[in-house]
Amino acid sequence: MKKVILIALLSVFVVNVSMMAKEAAPAKKAETAVVTSVSEIKGMVFDKSTKETLAGASVLINGKKVYTDLDGNFTIPATTGKCELKISMISYEDKVMTVNLNGQSSLKIELNQR
Repeated sequence: MKKVILIALLSVFVVNVSMMAKEAAPAKKAETAVVTSVSEIKGMVFDKSTKETLAGASVLINGKKVYTDLDGNFTIPATTGKCELKISMISYEDKVMTVNLNGQSSLKIELNQR
């Protein structure tokens, strides 16, 4: 019986010492993280001369590509700030434009036929 009590006290002592050692360990240096807010670019692509919307036009921004829907609309996530958009479609001239996303609500993009 004395051995059981001795082992129990010894294990409580070891657990207590190890917990105190963890608390006494020096605190790790806080890591700094750069947070950028994510927003969306929304827009519509249409033919410059006929003003008809263009379904299936590709919109590329920072390596992400989306296609316009049947109504010529697109939505693509992007970080705030300046970014470059490339819009292309078969039989139309490619269009590259720089957009400042701060305060930008939606875009109307006209493409010229070749």
